[in-house]
Amino acid sequence: FPSHDKLTMKRDHHIPISRGLRIILEEQKQLTGKLQYVFQSTISESKLISENTVNKALRQMGFSKEEMSSHGFRGSASSFLNECGLWQPDAIERALSHTDKSEIRRAYNRTTYWDERVRMAEWWSEQLAFAPWGSGYFGIENSCRHICNSNRRHCNIVIDKDSRENIMQT
Repeated sequence: FPSHDKLTMKRDHHIPISRGLRIILEEQKQLTGKLQYVFQSTISESKLISENTVNKALRQMGFSKEEMSSHGFRGSASSFLNECGLWQPDAIERALSHTDKSEIRRAYNRTTYWDERVRMAEWWSEQLAFAPWGSGYFGIENSCRHICNSNRRHCNIVIDKDSRENIMQT
C-alpha cells in the first residue's frame, strides 16, 4: 500500500494485511486486477482516489462533514486501539505512520513494532468484521455496542443512532 507519508513525505510505510483484508483484496482483484491500485483514480491511472472522493462517498451515504470524514477512520481506529488498552501507544502511532515528536527519541527509536502491529491488524479486522453495526450506519440494528476485553480493562464503545456520535466509556 502506498502510504499517505510515502505520497507526501517520501517515507516507506509497511502495513500488515490481516486475513480478513486479504480475502477482501482477493475479491476486489476480480474487479480491479488489471489496475495498478485497488482504489485507483478515474482521472489518472497513475494516481489513487483522493481524500475528497472518499468524503464525497460518505456524504452520499448520509454523513455530514461534522459526522465523518475520510481521515476520521484513522481517528476512530486510534481511539478504539488506545481505549482497549491491548496495544502499546508507540505501536499504534507507528501503525498510523506517525513519527515521534521528540527528535532525539525519533533518532534512536527506529523499531517498527512489526510483530505487535501484525497482531493489532488481525484483532482490528476481527472487531470490524464481527461488530453489530447500527442501522443509522449500515442498516442492521439501532445501535452498536463494541466490547473489547483485556487483562487490564474493559471498554464499551457505543454508536448511538439518534445522536450519531461515538461515546466511549471505560
